[in-house]
Amino acid sequence: MSKRLVSAVAALAIIATSAAPALAGGSSTCLKPVETPALYQTVTERVLVRPAQRQVHTRPAEYGWRKERVLIEPERVSWRVTPAQYRTVREKVIVEPARTVRHVVPASYSTVHEQVVVRPATVTWEWRHINGERIYCKIKHPAQFGTVARTVMTHPERVVHKTIPARYGWREKTVLVQGETRHKVVVPARYGYEKRKVLVRPAESYVTETPAQYRTVERRVKVREASHGWVDVSHKYRCY
Repeated sequence: MSKRLVSAVAALAIIATSAAPALAGGSSTCLKPVETPALYQTVTERVLVRPAQRQVHTRPAEYGWRKERVLIEPERVSWRVTPAQYRTVREKVIVEPARTVRHVVPASYSTVHEQVVVRPATVTWEWRHINGERIYCKIKHPAQFGTVARTVMTHPERVVHKTIPARYGWREKTVLVQGETRHKVVVPARYGYEKRKVLVRPAESYVTETPAQYRTVERRVKVREASHGWVDVSHKYRCY
């Protein structure tokens, strides 16, 4: 069943319901279906034919030739060495230093003769007969002497220090007269010229733009949708 028919049936049902009292009272309502067509209109509009475009272009670099001063040989630094100068001299040197020698002088002795008492003087009492008489006499005995040899120290042992003087000699040696010298010698750098390819203008990029293109077209558009309804025609028709 189409939408239009469904709508018509629904409308009739509503009208019949509302008209039922009128029929009961002896009156009627007459409806006529009315269809209103859709309304169209022609309009003009601008449409895109070709969109805008951007193109990137590259301009190549430009080169040229230039004469440039270039280093052929860099500066050099060298050193000139003057050797040291020497001479031979004769000098007095000590061969043996002075020293002190210790000597021990032994003691000296000699033999001496001296008179010594062999027997000392004594006094004794003796009985003697003198002139027919016995007499007790005091007798003196002189001392008795003798000669004896005796060794005596003439000089005691002693220590004698003797200084032995140093001994000298001659020797030759080499001495520095003038030390080694160094002189700085600078050899300057050498330059020349040569042609070199140089950049005159670097490569660059630029952009060109093509604008979008449009055209005007006509188009029919719907302004209003089609509609369906009912019109009361009771004044023209009698439905009973």
